[in-house]
Amino acid sequence: MEILSIGVKLDGFDYPYRENCFGIVDVGDKFLIVYNERDRNVSLPGGGLEEGESPLEAIKREFMEEVGISIKDYSLREVSTNYVVWNMNENIEEDVSHYGMIYDVVIDDGDIEKIRKDADGHDSLGASWYDIKELNKEELTPFASIVLD
Repeated sequence: MEILSIGVKLDGFDYPYRENCFGIVDVGDKFLIVYNERDRNVSLPGGGLEEGESPLEAIKREFMEEVGISIKDYSLREVSTNYVVWNMNENIEEDVSHYGMIYDVVIDDGDIEKIRKDADGHDSLGASWYDIKELNKEELTPFASIVLD
């Protein structure tokens, strides 16, 4: 899959609306990052809200699915919108307006080494801790790049 455009609203695309929530977990200079199967890039743990789900319910579910750990505490950091156009395969493009709620998330110290490092069967190829100095902005999703700002 090729990402054709991120962040800029292009003429000729409908951009269906998609609500998302993501969590920033930092321990010292290290951040919790998830490898995204769909886009083959690096993301924050999180994803789309399911029908009838609150952002808090979604972030708790996404952390359990993608990272395998529970959230101890959270606070809203930022709300942002990104327009994305993907080339799904040779002839199919998908465009979406991602409305993202970014949370600062606290986990139990005992869970730091318990993160899921394998695929979750949905869209995560596993999670790991990254030093902020090792993160390459070109590999990050727009929401994940917030950790570098």
